[in-house]
Amino acid sequence: MQEQSYPIILPSENKSREFDAKLLLGCVLAEKGATVYIGARHEIHNRIHSFPRSLYLAKDFRQPSNRIFTILDQLGHEIDAWDDEGMLHFSKEIYYKRRIAQPAFSLVKEFFAWSEVNAQLIAEAPGYGGAPIHITGNCRLDLLRPEFITFYDEEIKRLKDRFGDFILINSNFGVVNHVVPSEQKKQQKLGASRDKLDEINNIWRHRQRMFEMFLKLLAKLNQTFPNTCIVVRPHPSEDHAAWKRAAGGASQIHVLHEDSVIPWLLACKVMIHNSCSTGIEAFLLNRQSISFVPFKTSVGEVEFPDQLSCSATSETQLISIIKDRLSAKEPMPRSQQQLALADLLAASRTGPLASDQIADYALSSFLRHSGDRQALMPQLIGNFRSRWRQLNKTIGHFIPGSKSGKDHNKHRFPDVTTDEVIGKIHKLANCLNRFHDLECSQIKRNIFRINQQSRS
Repeated sequence: MQEQSYPIILPSENKSREFDAKLLLGCVLAEKGATVYIGARHEIHNRIHSFPRSLYLAKDFRQPSNRIFTILDQLGHEIDAWDDEGMLHFSKEIYYKRRIAQPAFSLVKEFFAWSEVNAQLIAEAPGYGGAPIHITGNCRLDLLRPEFITFYDEEIKRLKDRFGDFILINSNFGVVNHVVPSEQKKQQKLGASRDKLDEINNIWRHRQRMFEMFLKLLAKLNQTFPNTCIVVRPHPSEDHAAWKRAAGGASQIHVLHEDSVIPWLLACKVMIHNSCSTGIEAFLLNRQSISFVPFKTSVGEVEFPDQLSCSATSETQLISIIKDRLSAKEPMPRSQQQLALADLLAASRTGPLASDQIADYALSSFLRHSGDRQALMPQLIGNFRSRWRQLNKTIGHFIPGSKSGKDHNKHRFPDVTTDEVIGKIHKLANCLNRFHDLECSQIKRNIFRINQQSRS
């Protein structure tokens, strides 16, 4: 065990989407000598003034991160980051307006890119100041590699026992069906500068129309496949009510969002989506999906997931493909073009794990900046702002419909127990034959510390 420990803060906004991958990265960091604080982002942010000076690994650098990044900087924390949506975007201009904001972007000391394409996007962004950009891939991609094929075995068996050969619909319509209505309006306005207003509005109109097509699709699928379960898995930001109304009480249609998407992709017989990152994830798992594209537009579509999927342009064609897939024993063949595109979008599909590369760069970055010390006055201001923010969030916790409300926080990050986290660490250890000397303890609700076991 290394004599010195490096504190790393690893927040997770959506448990189902991020936590397993962040836990893998956390284990790698702890194995390399770090003390890792991992858990629900809203819980960590509310207590950020109580953490030791640390390296904070962020999942984006958007406008909503401006305030917390400023507080982190004032408290003396270093910020490194990747963009969780770095594989997918509309036009470059809209990406910059929606995914990059000042001062958050400028406060990032080092960037971790999904691919060369993502790295170039960051390097050409307005306000980029020359911070190192490392092409590492992402810890979420690591869990799609063959090394982790057994990690979700128990979940896959449970899903197959529960639903049989089911049809999975992965939805990504949060921008027109957000669980917090006020947040939906904010998301639709984000990036809507005067010169791009028409394009932004066209995107949301297109997504609304596509959402309505998917809602109507449920009844048709249920009618055509009455003995097959249909599972709708809304995006973590989505409201489930519209989907449940469209299901009309049909016993074979289930609307739920449980755990990571990976076991769902591996357990289902057929997966349907439109411009969703799960189309890429399914492809990397060798579970090619069906992209339902009933109409095309020059805006409002992210083409990469559709290009890595089998495309259906009508309900008739979609149903025909589903029938074939329900009776097929092998996945659909993947073309050389598709494999080349996957390599372009996702670095580190083979070789060293993205998590190992991110950990090495992050620890080196922290060591380089470890001598930097924040002046006393900014620290005092940051401490006050953090506590004031905590008070406001605590009040918001009791306001129905608030983004800080307890229902929304529970929607994003349901409670996790120490035993659950330790169980996942043991599974990761078995997959890689690593992490056997790590220990995990809970320090606050939904916040855990991972470090190497002490040796006497």
